[in-house]
Amino acid sequence: MKQFIYNILWFGFCLILINMILFSITYAVYLRPYENVDLTYRTYLLSDSHGLALADLMENDGIFNFSAGSDSYVDMLRKLKYLINHSHVKKIILTVDDHQLSPYRNLSNNLDRSLFFASRQDFSNIFEFFKCNLKRYCVLLNPKSRDILDSWFESLFTDRKNVRKWKDVPENEKDRRSLARVNVQFRYKKQADLLLTSLNQIIALCRMHDIEIVGIKYPLSKNFIRVKGDRRFFADDVLNYYDLKVYDFEELFKERDDYFLNTDHLNSEGGRAFAEVLLNHVIRHEEGIYGQALLF
Repeated sequence: MKQFIYNILWFGFCLILINMILFSITYAVYLRPYENVDLTYRTYLLSDSHGLALADLMENDGIFNFSAGSDSYVDMLRKLKYLINHSHVKKIILTVDDHQLSPYRNLSNNLDRSLFFASRQDFSNIFEFFKCNLKRYCVLLNPKSRDILDSWFESLFTDRKNVRKWKDVPENEKDRRSLARVNVQFRYKKQADLLLTSLNQIIALCRMHDIEIVGIKYPLSKNFIRVKGDRRFFADDVLNYYDLKVYDFEELFKERDDYFLNTDHLNSEGGRAFAEVLLNHVIRHEEGIYGQALLF
């Protein structure tokens, strides 16, 4: 009996040790970068991966880029609440791209990471709060954390510098990749109720705390625009309903394939160009070097 208990304790100790090692890696490459926020700013950009190309290019103009790949409106709502409680936020620039209310975004999100910005009151009960924290810290129980670790280990032995630039991809291949992307984002017909509720809560909180909110739609490649057609989930219409400004930049760089990393994300050069346009239109309220942006 003593040997059995000893074996159980030893096995448990090994599991805890392994989890601690794996969590330290996950935290360093996945969680900690997400939690980085400068609370001295008054204007924040809330976006998913489309905002990453902007990097810190607008910080000197007073805008902190609080974007993160896969962020949903649930994640952005948590961030907004955190900003309200810990900063002097006065303006939010919010992504309202056509896929933002898609159930796809509801399935691909950062609920494990944005838990850092959440409070107990954000959960329906203490058990839900405990379950989410358990999933966050127990890497062995979290499939997403395991995927992150797989990608990290793969990156140690893979050279990704030779990826073909979007402008050099043949047109038929661009269309094929664009169609594959569209089929992922728009394979559902109905909006995600949770995301729609979260978007409305974001707007309500901004109104309650006298925070200006502006919507933007990011530039897309001409291939993606053509393949997507009129498919959309109407996040911009929600802001329009409340008479909030929405800047539509979807077609801004449709003839500039050299500005794109892939079919619907800007590269660093495109990010620099878009940062200037965004500052001119949304912050300085000037026409800017590109006049095609539509204000609804």
